Amino acid sequence: MCLSFQSLFPFLLQYLKFKRLFYYFEDVVASMIKWFTEKDEAVKAKLLEEFRTVSLPGQLDVLQQHLGKADYFVPSGPTFADFSVASMLFTIVKYFPGTLDKHPQLKEHMDRVHALPGIKEWVAKRPESQN
Repeated sequence: MCLSFQSLFPFLLQYLKFKRLFYYFEDVVASMIKWFTEKDEAVKAKLLEEFRTVSLPGQLDVLQQHLGKADYFVPSGPTFADFSVASMLFTIVKYFPGTLDKHPQLKEHMDRVHALPGIKEWVAKRPESQN
């Protein structure tokens, strides 16, 4: 069986969107790790404030643009990217309550992912942790 480019094109577009989002997600996590792992409390406070007021709002804007009005980041349904972003958003909201108030689609996305069968049960009984 020979697959044509036309038959693979929708799959390739979804794959590329997933890869682009996942690389962006890595950038967001890297900016979080800077302040999260800093040992010097004065430097940590400065990095945390910079993340909260400068980096994070722009990063959330970009993620919300990627999501748009869709339920998931890739049209075929939830992927590892959705699980990763929902987990990261949960951590961000834990540290910065109200952060998603200006990003309602991301809040709805996080809630939607956390309501998926299997995920919902795990979220309900997971142990409390620092992150």
